[in-house]
Amino acid sequence: MIATLIPAHSLCFNSLNLLTGPPTRADRCFLLAVLNSFCYEYLIRLQAKNNNINLFLVSLTPLPRTAPEAGSVAAAVERLFA
Repeated sequence: MIATLIPAHSLCFNSLNLLTGPPTRADRCFLLAVLNSFCYEYLIRLQAKNNNINLFLVSLTPLPRTAPEAGSVAAAVERLFA
């Protein structure tokens, strides 16, 4: 799975799943870090029957909630986008 942030008012076609995320940039970066992790990809691959990942599979997998200590993860992701 490859997750990324896309700019507002961008075009998305049929081969791209679009997920609207949390309102704050730190929470979006935390979600991005989780979705791009090896652990999350492993959970997705356990459920996927092929290489196509849809929003149904994403909805079946657990996602951690943002915690105060997640700020360091969000800061690391922010540095990658800078």
